[in-house]
Amino acid sequence: MPETERFGLWARYMRHISRLRESIAVTKPQLRAAFNALDDYMEANQSAIDAAIAAGTLETLLTNNAAAINAAIPQPARGLLGAAQKRFLARAVIRRYIETEGD
Repeated sequence: MPETERFGLWARYMRHISRLRESIAVTKPQLRAAFNALDDYMEANQSAIDAAIAAGTLETLLTNNAAAINAAIPQPARGLLGAAQKRFLARAVIRRYIETEGD
């Protein structure tokens, strides 16, 4: 996605964390790097994601590729974010692709 959209998605996530008063163990630049890396991963795998969305098997695709998705997140974010936080990040990026499908 374009840099302005990446920034907007990251900023929305930061606001979400702030509203929840959730602690996060990474710096803002580290979290931004994780968003960018996940977006790059999703972009590189766009055809598989599109097919899974069309077939209604997105959850299966994400589960089967969890290790690859996790590996796409750069350190130190990969080691410092919890599994739920990484899932939320990945889903935020995927949601953006779903919202723009057909544009």
